[in-house]
Amino acid sequence: MTEGDSERYNLKKYGEIHEPYLLLEKRASLFLVSPLQLLQPYDSWTIGQPEWWAAYNSLKHDRLNNYEVATYTNAVLALAGLHQLIACFKEFIGGFLRAGWIDTDSVELVADLGSVAHLGTLHPAPPSMVIESELFVSPTRENFIGYSPNNPTSFEVDYDISGLSHRVRDLLFAHDDW
Repeated sequence: MTEGDSERYNLKKYGEIHEPYLLLEKRASLFLVSPLQLLQPYDSWTIGQPEWWAAYNSLKHDRLNNYEVATYTNAVLALAGLHQLIACFKEFIGGFLRAGWIDTDSVELVADLGSVAHLGTLHPAPPSMVIESELFVSPTRENFIGYSPNNPTSFEVDYDISGLSHRVRDLLFAHDDW
């Protein structure tokens, strides 16, 4: 690339570059509201920008004339997208522990976290577990939720995933009863 030349990077380009190892496109998070909701903020992000991202850009460039895209749904999807993205990086594990976003009741999980911290760069990602905030539960790697795209209110949960707290388990059991 010569001086003056610049390649324009947009979300689609970042999706093409980073999707092979982040695997966000089919990743699902639980939105901890009643009833529980399954969210996929990066669905098809390598094909085109998600609606929440387009809304963000519209508001960033002209918030007064694009006020109608400042919706609850777009805000929730943007936050879920951020939650999923930071869950992918082991560098945030210390912050997750301090914030209480990792359920440390599991001795095996704590041992896995210790191994990742001790071995450092040999582990490119955090162990397979969930990161739980007040609003979302997102996987660090593969999905812990099986779902059908045609029926987002019906899903199967892998209860053996590390880090699934009693609070979330109770919400899931209540959801199953609905």
